[in-house]
Amino acid sequence: ELTAHRQLIAQIPESVSALEAASIPVVYLTSVIVMERGGLRFAMARNPVVLIHAAAGGIGCAATQLARAHFGVRRVIGTAGSRKKQEIA
Repeated sequence: ELTAHRQLIAQIPESVSALEAASIPVVYLTSVIVMERGGLRFAMARNPVVLIHAAAGGIGCAATQLARAHFGVRRVIGTAGSRKKQEIA
């Protein structure tokens, strides 16, 4: 039997496969680890702007959301490799 707190679970939308859903926590955890180990909190004391490369990719999107919501970044600047990805980022 598996038990989890209600706030830590979510229903998977029909448009998302189980494989895609399983990858979401990995993407966000990777972003948090990189930002924490990269010293984002320390850097924020000096400059509330963050540059995120490949902002349209999975980790880039997660990093952009986490920078604002978790780390309190006021301004996020993102790079993208194509026009289509620029629209996503």
